[in-house]
Amino acid sequence: MKLQTVMVLCSILMFGCSAPYEENSHSHPKRDEKALTVEAIAQAKASCLKTLHKVTSRDDLIGQMFQTALEDDCLYHFTSAELAKIWGIPVFDYVQPADGTDFSKPLNKDIESSIGLYVEKETAAAGASFYMKMTLSELNQHFSIFPEGHFPSSLPTPKSFAVPEEALRPHHPTYIPPYQSQPQAKIKASRTYYWFKDNRAVAVTSWVGEVMHLWFTNSRRYSEISDDSLAQADHSE
Repeated sequence: MKLQTVMVLCSILMFGCSAPYEENSHSHPKRDEKALTVEAIAQAKASCLKTLHKVTSRDDLIGQMFQTALEDDCLYHFTSAELAKIWGIPVFDYVQPADGTDFSKPLNKDIESSIGLYVEKETAAAGASFYMKMTLSELNQHFSIFPEGHFPSSLPTPKSFAVPEEALRPHHPTYIPPYQSQPQAKIKASRTYYWFKDNRAVAVTSWVGEVMHLWFTNSRRYSEISDDSLAQADHSE
C-alpha cells in the first residue's frame, strides 16, 4: 500500500488525500460504460434532497453524509457551493497543497463553523471524494472529531486493521496532535477504520487514537482499496 505524508490522517487505504486519482485500466473496468444523463443526475439530486438539510450537529452531518455518500452516491453530484448553501457550514473545493508546504503543522482552515467542522470536495476523472475536517480552533481544542473515543452509535460497526510501522518509516515527519485517548476508548491508536458499500467507501486512520478527518469516496475501484489488500492486513485488535 502507498502512503503519502500530506497529513497523518490520510488513510493507507487510498493513494493519499492530496494525490489525484489514477485509473488502473489493467485490473478494473472503465468507471462508467454509459455516462449519466442530465435527467438522471437531476433525479439523483432530487432524491438526495429528501435527506439533506441544514446541519445541526456533528452527528447530523455524519449521518447525512453516510446516507448520501455511502448508502447512496447522490451526494457526489452536488457542487461545494450547493452543499454549503444546504448545510449552512463551509464547503470548499479541495486544493492540493503547494510544493514546500510544511506538513509538520496542521493544514486545517482557520475559519468559523457552527459545528466546528467543514467539508472539502475533490473531483477527478475516476470519481470524487469528500473530506470532513475540523476547523483550526476545533482541532486545537479537541484534536479529534471524536474526542469521546468512539464513533456515533447511529453508525454501523466499522471494520479495521492495524497500520504497519513499515508504512511510515520511508516518509517525512508529519503533524501528530497531542491527543490523549481515554482508557475506555474504542478508537485505538495505529488503526484504519473503514466502511464499504459497492464502489463507495468511508475511511479514517488513527495514529494516536484521534480522528482528524473522515474520507468519503465513490471511486473505490480506482484506489488501493481492494479485497485482496484488505485480506492481507492485520485485523486483530
